[in-house]
Amino acid sequence: MNHVLIGLTLFLSVLTFAGLYRAYVGPTAADRVVAINVTATKVTVIIVLIAVVTAQDTYVN
Repeated sequence: MNHVLIGLTLFLSVLTFAGLYRAYVGPTAADRVVAINVTATKVTVIIVLIAVVTAQDTYVN
């Protein structure tokens, strides 16, 4: 189970960098705002996944 969560965390990390690229290159301001919002959500999910994998609820609180 941990292998799946670690793989998911790595996959989301790659997608986060893709979102940051879209925020940097985005053709309009609206695209940049949406990309930053999605990136922030992904970072939150990554932190929760790391907390689950390491069995430390300190990150979630």
